[in-house]
Amino acid sequence: MHIHHITINTGHSHRSERGEVSDATIKIMQQWLADMLAGRPRAMTNTGNVACRVGRHNGKMIEFVVSIGHAEQADALRFVVCRHSKAKAEAWALAGGAGNPPQTPFLAANLLMPELEMMQRGASFDDIMMLADFERCLAWAWLESKT
Repeated sequence: MHIHHITINTGHSHRSERGEVSDATIKIMQQWLADMLAGRPRAMTNTGNVACRVGRHNGKMIEFVVSIGHAEQADALRFVVCRHSKAKAEAWALAGGAGNPPQTPFLAANLLMPELEMMQRGASFDDIMMLADFERCLAWAWLESKT
């Protein structure tokens, strides 16, 4: 099985195979997922200035929002994972996609602010570079969950 991973802003796409994410990482991400579904955003860095939370979700799709900032957080990235064709149009639109949605399962990511602004708000270069990997790890964790 694979996920179609699309970055809406750039049009870049990647075919993500399950083997790209270790079982240990999936286990950690499933705990993070449980926390976020319970309404607790998860800090993604030791400094706590990059955090992820769950937005809209149901059994067919889930929205994640990554916020960046020290004193005041601002949304920097939205990504939506969709596992069912009945929700693909809604999920694609929620992510900001235009035209026909991709085949499921997919992960659609949309950068909501330029990388330079992310850095000005306290994200490091490494924080920004790990976002795509984080998206894929969390997507696989959700796809393998019962949620």
